Amino acid sequence: MDLRQLRYFIALNEHRSFVRAADAMGITQPAFSRSIQGLEQELGCELFRRNSRPLELTPEGKVLYERGSALLAMAQGM
Repeated sequence: MDLRQLRYFIALNEHRSFVRAADAMGITQPAFSRSIQGLEQELGCELFRRNSRPLELTPEGKVLYERGSALLAMAQGM
């Protein structure tokens, strides 16, 4: 996992839409989706319930959101 993927994950949770989150991050939706899928594969779990509208975090996604938000805040403070 890299900080870019973590930023994308946070943006997806905030926007609750792949299209809106990709637009906010300034990349195409397919590239954004591939990045999130790669993160899920690397971690070995689903981070979002895609069958719900709007998207919802899974329990694993909630843990990553809490820890990842703190990590990004520290990284930006450097």
